[in-house]
Amino acid sequence: MDEHLINRWVRRDSYTNQFYVEIEYGAGDNSYGAYLYWGTAQVAAAIHDGFPEECGPSVFNYDLGDTAPECQGFLDYVNTATFA
Repeated sequence: MDEHLINRWVRRDSYTNQFYVEIEYGAGDNSYGAYLYWGTAQVAAAIHDGFPEECGPSVFNYDLGDTAPECQGFLDYVNTATFA
């Protein structure tokens, strides 16, 4: 981890009012981590090379790049949400 820092943010999808916790750390020029459903340890999306991907329940094999169809809206949201 660069600079020995782990970043934590709370995110909210204004359309569904779903809250998420983003845990992110740097490794070289890239970011890694995960979005977790609020109040759980369940991964909503993994962060690889700075981009949320592999969204889905924990039964998905994240090494194969599976993306649950119901998560497409979440991926669109985190990839286009503004900082505000």
